[in-house]
Amino acid sequence: MVLCPGPRHLAFPCNVVPRRVATRAGETSGQPVQIGIGVKQGGTFSNATLSGRYGVTMYDSDAPVDVPPLKGFHSEVVTLTSDGVGNFTYSGNKNTDGVSSAKSGSGTYAVAADGTLTLSSTGGTPHKGSVLAGGSTFILASTSGQPVDIGVGILK
Repeated sequence: MVLCPGPRHLAFPCNVVPRRVATRAGETSGQPVQIGIGVKQGGTFSNATLSGRYGVTMYDSDAPVDVPPLKGFHSEVVTLTSDGVGNFTYSGNKNTDGVSSAKSGSGTYAVAADGTLTLSSTGGTPHKGSVLAGGSTFILASTSGQPVDIGVGILK
């Protein structure tokens, strides 16, 4: 465990996979809990960089202010298959407040030359993120609307 820089010059405990992926979680009394994920940037990228089957985990919350604690939280574990030309499908499970249900769908993605990833599920929330050089890992976060979520995908 190491300390990673956080907002307002605070330090948070985080785990670092050497030269690849960093994760961060932090909490200050009376403040929101924060979770962060990062990947090393650099390299040349295209849609072909993201090709194959990825194990993906997403965490989100769409809890309104008046919901009691520990409600409105979701986690997903899916397999996402990308075709290397901008299309993907996924299937797996979603847990909402302790209730599991099957989840599947499809959509499109684009990987810019700098590794920026844009992913849009059909009828879903748009996401942006980054792809690690070589395409072994990607990170995502929602860019608008509800739910607010964050996730990571690792090539199987």
